[in-house]
Amino acid sequence: MPYLGLSDGDEVLPPQVPDGSTVACPVCGEEMSVVRSYNRGSTFVSRHFSHKGGGKGDGSGAGSGDSDCLWESEIHHKMKAIAYARLENDYPEATIELESNLEGRIPDVLLEFPEPCDPYGKGIAVEAQYRDKGKDKEAVVRHYLDREYSVAWLEEDDFTTHDVDLSGILSVWPYALPDRCGTEGYPDITWWLWQEKNPTVEIEIPIPVDYWMSFDKSAEWVTTAKKTSSDEETLKHAVKSTL
Repeated sequence: MPYLGLSDGDEVLPPQVPDGSTVACPVCGEEMSVVRSYNRGSTFVSRHFSHKGGGKGDGSGAGSGDSDCLWESEIHHKMKAIAYARLENDYPEATIELESNLEGRIPDVLLEFPEPCDPYGKGIAVEAQYRDKGKDKEAVVRHYLDREYSVAWLEEDDFTTHDVDLSGILSVWPYALPDRCGTEGYPDITWWLWQEKNPTVEIEIPIPVDYWMSFDKSAEWVTTAKKTSSDEETLKHAVKSTL
C-alpha cells in the first residue's frame, strides 16, 4: 500500500489528500486513489493510496502492483501517515497536523486537544524515527514536555503493515512538572521520574532463639553466628528478606 503520492508535482501523504482525489505514483507515474482508514475485523488499516484498476495495481491495495511500487525512501512518509491515521481514529475531537511548528521544533505529527487533558496535557507530539540516530532525543523530549505536550517517540518496530502501537506515549503526567520556576534541582527530579524504579531492599530480622528452635531444621541449611558474653553463650539467628 503506497503512502506517498504526487499532486501537481508536490509530494503528499494520504492525510493531505481529500476523499475522491487522484494523485500520481512517484515510481510508475500511474494514477492512485485515496482509501480511507477502516477496520478489517480486529485489524486497523490506515488511510493510504491505491493504484487504480489495471496497470501496476489492482485497485484494492492488496495486489502485487502496489507492492512493486514501494521503495525505501517512502518508509518514513509511511510511518508519519500511519501515525496520523491512528491518532485521527483514536482522538476524533483533536486537531492533527503534519510537520507543524511547535515553538522552534517540528514534530512529524502534532495532535492538539481543544482543552488540556489528563494525562497528555495540551496534546501529543509524534517523532517517527527512521535511520535518523543523530537527533538529540533528550533535548527533543524535554522541549515538548516543558511545553506540556506528551511525546510519542516511534521506531520502525512500533509499526505493523498498516498500524502503529502508541502504548509507549511519554505523557506529561507524571513525567513532567507543571512549573519549574524557583524549584531547585528540577532537571534532576524530571530525570529521576523517567527512570525505571525497582529497588532491592535488604533488612536483617533477628529471630528469637526459642522460636527458631521450635521448628524442625533437620533438612535445612542454617547459618548460625555465635556470640559469647561474660554470663553465657547465646545463639543469634538472622534471616535476610528481600522486599
